[in-house]
Amino acid sequence: MLESDLWRNLAKEFRALDPSGCIFAAWRREKDTGIFRYTVRMSEDSCVSEWHQFVALATRAGAIYAADPDFDPCSRWLHEVNGSLSKQEPSEVIDGTLVGRIPRVSEASANLCNRLEAQFINFERSNPSAASAAMIWRPEDEVEAKRKIAMEKRLDELRQGKPAVGRVAVPDFIHKPEPLLDDSDPIINERRRILNAFILQAAQQGIGK
Repeated sequence: MLESDLWRNLAKEFRALDPSGCIFAAWRREKDTGIFRYTVRMSEDSCVSEWHQFVALATRAGAIYAADPDFDPCSRWLHEVNGSLSKQEPSEVIDGTLVGRIPRVSEASANLCNRLEAQFINFERSNPSAASAAMIWRPEDEVEAKRKIAMEKRLDELRQGKPAVGRVAVPDFIHKPEPLLDDSDPIINERRRILNAFILQAAQQGIGK
């Protein structure tokens, strides 16, 4: 599946999930650290099913957007959605803490997915070979990629007659955040950087051959 297809499918799921706008996200910015904290909430008790479905879908989208086991995927996704809004709800300060909300968060998530879809359609059309390499990437594939790199390294050591000493060191295949490039849309730019970093790493290691 192409990356653009993946985001298109996620957009459809988000848009169909909560047409009434019952689900919203509340956030607060911690005074001491400046870190944003997010909570998914519902305006009516009858939206329990939609609430569970949204949390699962947002977690999936966050894991795809930035695969990092040290990061909460759902919160990461909500933070990107919050930053992508063209018009944000007014925030307020309560007990010294800045708080706010994302109304109709499922619809806002669908809009972000469509923006990513459009970005990747352009990327795939202008970079067909890179797009083919990106098709093999999924968050769960990183474990397999680590294993493959470690096995290839150990095979090279065996060919050179090196004895095994303890466990084979596994190279870090997780992409940690880097400074954003100068771009008018930092969210899309960061997603592009993650993809390009993976493509470069895959080309260097021969993954997918």
